[in-house]
Amino acid sequence: QKEDVYEASLNLANYLKAEKIPNVMFLDNSARQAYVGLKEAWKTVGEGEKEPHIYFINPDAVRFEADFSDLKEEFFEKYKNIDPADTILLYDVCIHSGETMSAVKSFFEYMGFKDVRLAVTSVNPDFPEEKKAAIDLICLDYHAKAGCRPFGRPSYIRESGSLISQSAGNQESRERGKLEHQRIKDAFKDQY
Repeated sequence: QKEDVYEASLNLANYLKAEKIPNVMFLDNSARQAYVGLKEAWKTVGEGEKEPHIYFINPDAVRFEADFSDLKEEFFEKYKNIDPADTILLYDVCIHSGETMSAVKSFFEYMGFKDVRLAVTSVNPDFPEEKKAAIDLICLDYHAKAGCRPFGRPSYIRESGSLISQSAGNQESRERGKLEHQRIKDAFKDQY
């Protein structure tokens, strides 16, 4: 599992650097932990360049909403410094049917984003081969050893109906979160 975290994170960082993508949006909460891997990988590949801005979005708020207008207002209230003229990469850890990623991409296009890229850690074995071309980056060319949660599931986030998931807010969950992040960081220590 550590090798998957390390390789996927490096591939993500290298892609963001090569493509000069300034913003990455992790789909909450399944992909939230992957940001720790990106930050660690950037230390290796960033070479002094500014790291991409990191954001999180709750895809369920988008996927189950037929009218994007209210969500658009909420989005730009919460994410004041994102410019739709800039490229944004949407990142999830696993993709099954592609419905969630497609809904989130449609939302960003509705908001005026012109260059919306899609990336995943790995694809589920049942994901149709012909749909892979729509994904800009698949970080692992095999299904991650830990399945759809190679970075783990964050215990410090609770589900919410809003665009941004909420912190569990208590000391115990923050301490668990530190341990979860440390396990991801350890994948990089083992590689040096």
